[in-house]
Amino acid sequence: MTAETAQPVSNDLEVRARASTIRQADELVRAIETRRNLLQYEMGGWCVWPIFRVETEIRLLGKVPPPGGAGRRVQVRERLGRVLADVRSIAMAPPATYCVIGYASNRSERRQGRAVDIFFDPLLSTLGDFFKIEHLDNRAFLSAADDAWTPADASSTLLNMLAAVAAQGPVPRRTRQVAAELSSALRSEVGFDIFPVAEVERRILRFARASRIYEAVFDRLNPRFLLLVAAYGEHAAVAAAKRRGITVVEFQHGLIDDAAYSWTEYATPFRSRMPVPDRIFVYGEHWREQLRRRGFWKEEPRVVGSLRIDHHRSLASEHAEGCTLVITTQGLEQERLARFVGETLTLAEDWQDLRVVLKLHHAESDISVYQNVLGRDQRVQLVPNSAEPSTFDLLRRASFHLSISSTCHYEAVGLGTPTVVLELPGSEMVSDLVERGFAYSAKSPHDVLHILRSAGSRTIDETARGRLFAPNALENIIRELRP
Repeated sequence: MTAETAQPVSNDLEVRARASTIRQADELVRAIETRRNLLQYEMGGWCVWPIFRVETEIRLLGKVPPPGGAGRRVQVRERLGRVLADVRSIAMAPPATYCVIGYASNRSERRQGRAVDIFFDPLLSTLGDFFKIEHLDNRAFLSAADDAWTPADASSTLLNMLAAVAAQGPVPRRTRQVAAELSSALRSEVGFDIFPVAEVERRILRFARASRIYEAVFDRLNPRFLLLVAAYGEHAAVAAAKRRGITVVEFQHGLIDDAAYSWTEYATPFRSRMPVPDRIFVYGEHWREQLRRRGFWKEEPRVVGSLRIDHHRSLASEHAEGCTLVITTQGLEQERLARFVGETLTLAEDWQDLRVVLKLHHAESDISVYQNVLGRDQRVQLVPNSAEPSTFDLLRRASFHLSISSTCHYEAVGLGTPTVVLELPGSEMVSDLVERGFAYSAKSPHDVLHILRSAGSRTIDETARGRLFAPNALENIIRELRP
């Protein structure tokens, strides 16, 4: 869950701390955790504050997760069909050097007719000795499993179900005490029940129970490495792995300048008791510098590059006639973005070889907002998140790319495609690209048209591309993962 897809908070109490931008929320989180020493609260030898940190930032922005996942979640009946298969797969699994945790939505490209996990498949084909667990996070991507390049060995359905059942029943006294103190500390800072005591109790209890379940799985598999793409959403698995002496490696999957990663030197004394990765494989030196700048991350960031970028760099660009603007959505500011694009096309109604391709974010399910505004313009192509062409195929062929605060801005630069940052809420997260001259900035449809008509075939500096995405990712990753 991200701040962009959350819903407004309704609270009658006076709010003393609130943020209007992601960066302000991140600054508030760091100030609050330091002032209140939030890492002091422990259960079973683990600091529990990291479990709540990312969502605290979301709620400081005045939002909470939408109920039910807005129609994109895999339904209970679909999950239950996986339970027996999960039991059999885990029970019969041979030892594996590498345990991998991924997401169904990671399988977002097709290569040679097969659905590819963009973070792991090229690597897993080389490693060979692995066991992959997959979260069924988005039903739109489930069909891709039928012709997956590398099928998952099990889903997380069984493990999640066992954790949910184990977290029911009486709450231990120590858990109640820690939950009450943590909830009270947050309330005293922000002026409302950002996390009610009962919610904190259940989350802590589920974390504790889930980590024990993952320990049992790891005892069965006996891996040397746990590979995953979002450690901040896998606290139980990370804690279990670290307790068993398994090296936890996180693969960068997006921007890394928010509450998921922005720990400061305050947290350093607690490092051994925090469910955080041992290594973070980042795309380039730019990202390593970002992680290290606040003093917490030291040797953990390892520059390896991007398997996905390397693949698309190896393919020839195929620019069509005219001008193609690829817009990648993020599940935020949908109506404003749709109106903005509509106004841009109205201003350019005489530009017949202008083509706009809008690709939905993998977490966004409702395309109707864009269809209602843009669907009648023949120059517009709307591409659902699970449909072809893939985002990178589009970026590679685009004349220009446009978004608000997406990792796609950096990826476009890495592929040599000029990118435009639309100045809507959240765009401050990618302001460094604009400041360094690696991206254009647009406040209005007039700005976008000026850029498209005057920039021409601008080339991206090779040094910038290399700093963002180092080459030879597969070789670099294998070197880092040698047992």
